[in-house]
Amino acid sequence: MLRHLAFCCQDRSDLLDKRSDHTQALIAFSAHWRDWLRPPEVWEPPDKDATGQYRSLARHLFAHYDVPRFLDTAWLAGLTPEGLRYQGWYKHVGRRSEGR
Repeated sequence: MLRHLAFCCQDRSDLLDKRSDHTQALIAFSAHWRDWLRPPEVWEPPDKDATGQYRSLARHLFAHYDVPRFLDTAWLAGLTPEGLRYQGWYKHVGRRSEGR
């Protein structure tokens, strides 16, 4: 899934740029591929910097509802135990009305 995600981001965003520090986030996104709400190939990156694109991709993949910006750092923590816990919170907040 990481290869697929990287292919989708390669020509359309700055997320794989050498100056971008979003590698851990992309790895974490791909580890949670079963929870993707939308496929990455239909994501339309905004005309922003890599940070804005990363935030947009996180919401595209994992959220039906707006997620507070402070939770964006969950994905930058990678696949650490703390990161996985925060990523679960991110997904929960992004889907908060499911099952109500």
